Amino acid sequence: MAKKKAGGRKHRHGSGAGPRVAAPATGAERDAVAGASEASSPKGEGPATGAGTDPGDRDDQGPEDRDEGDAPAAERDGGDAPGDTTGAGEGDDREEGVGSEGAEPPAADEAAAARSTGQNQAPAHWLLRFDHAWTWLEARLLFAVLAALILVLCFWISLNGMKDPVEGPSKAGMVFRAVFGAAVLGLGTRFAVRKSKLSDRGRAVVIGVAVVAGLALAPVWRRLGVSYASNFYAWFDSGSSLALFGGLHGVSTRLTVLLALLGGSLAAGSGSHINIDLVVRFLPLKWRRFVHVLGSLATAAVCLVASWAFFNYVAIESYHARLEMTAAERIGHVVKRVGDQMFLWRKQIGFDFGALGNVLQGKDWDDDGARTEEITALRERIAGETEEARKQSLRDELADVVAHPREPRMNGRQWNEWLEGAGFAERFGPESLATMRAPDDALDKARTPFVVLPEGGNAMGLLVPTMNLLFPFGLFMIALRLLLRALLVTLGLKSAEPEGSEESAESASEPKEAAR
Repeated sequence: MAKKKAGGRKHRHGSGAGPRVAAPATGAERDAVAGASEASSPKGEGPATGAGTDPGDRDDQGPEDRDEGDAPAAERDGGDAPGDTTGAGEGDDREEGVGSEGAEPPAADEAAAARSTGQNQAPAHWLLRFDHAWTWLEARLLFAVLAALILVLCFWISLNGMKDPVEGPSKAGMVFRAVFGAAVLGLGTRFAVRKSKLSDRGRAVVIGVAVVAGLALAPVWRRLGVSYASNFYAWFDSGSSLALFGGLHGVSTRLTVLLALLGGSLAAGSGSHINIDLVVRFLPLKWRRFVHVLGSLATAAVCLVASWAFFNYVAIESYHARLEMTAAERIGHVVKRVGDQMFLWRKQIGFDFGALGNVLQGKDWDDDGARTEEITALRERIAGETEEARKQSLRDELADVVAHPREPRMNGRQWNEWLEGAGFAERFGPESLATMRAPDDALDKARTPFVVLPEGGNAMGLLVPTMNLLFPFGLFMIALRLLLRALLVTLGLKSAEPEGSEESAESASEPKEAAR
């Protein structure tokens, strides 16, 4: 009997079966329902008893001939009717999938959805994995470059504001001190009163008063830190390894260029770069892919040509490559010159660690032997003195301090000894080393600890040409990203639409729907 009922359920509930309605469990209940149906139905229409059969005929059906529509509700719902011992068997049949045709248990649906999500999150094709890893690396490089650019700009602006002389025509120092003081006092007061019993309006008033006080106190400390910040700024721009990049201004400029190139490469990899797609939107999907691939190849070709043109310009103008050199010889020449520049940069970094202590203490970055603290204090006293006699006395004292300097950090003899042991002869040859040595008449004189070029001359801005190679390198990487995306679109692994757009989601769902 249980098997017949299971078969009846499978036969009755196909894809076009209507909703199941619970039927009365006893004959008396069925007669009552039939009578109510006859009373409520319009004249000329039979009672709505299901398949157009008479309820009386349905009463004559045996338990084995009765279909699911007449089965007790407890049996259809999987429960046990009174006196029925086959409920457990029917439940087993339903658990084995003997229900609606084509339906899957909820657990199977969840497993299929999990498998689909896992496939979307972990690209199976090795090209997709490679593209994903490339994007992951560039995104983190972009974040690092952006953070470095923000720090450099903030530091540069702060030093510029702090070093501005009080007597100068510019009021940048005063404005910076006002803004800085307002920010510090406002934030400090905000954290101080956050747990107080003041109301929100009271806290706002207190914080506002602190901000106004910070703005008003700027003239009070307008002389504070001018000499210190000026010395620090001069060291960064003229005495540290950053001077090889063109100072803080040059570093910020090159970081901005690198940020733009990394953003262009990420946009090329995701198809989000600037393009005119007014006509392409009206094309079918197949033609849209063809146009996208063709446009990517053309853009990649332009980037490759521009990359080589930029490289040639830098090689000839900055590295003095000869016009008759072949492409391989020109690349080798630039690589060698860049290696020499990196060698000098490493040596200058060693000087930076030796000078950093002096700079932090407020001493002159070049350590020419002058007692910086005394000189600065005397100059401030001279500027604030009103009596001419006292001012002249301070001037004489200042001249005496300058005339009796302390022992310098490096002299000409120490410079020559450093050159001998720093590997310059092995790197550039004895002839170049001779041009870098201090002359005999300057062995006891103070010398600025800053590298010089092997052929002679100042090394300021030495790495600017190397940083200019960011242009050809960045364009080359953008071309590679365009070629990779064109290949992925050709193989059907990516959509021709920009990633994350609605069109991209729709085109990505078409192969899945076709597969189903």
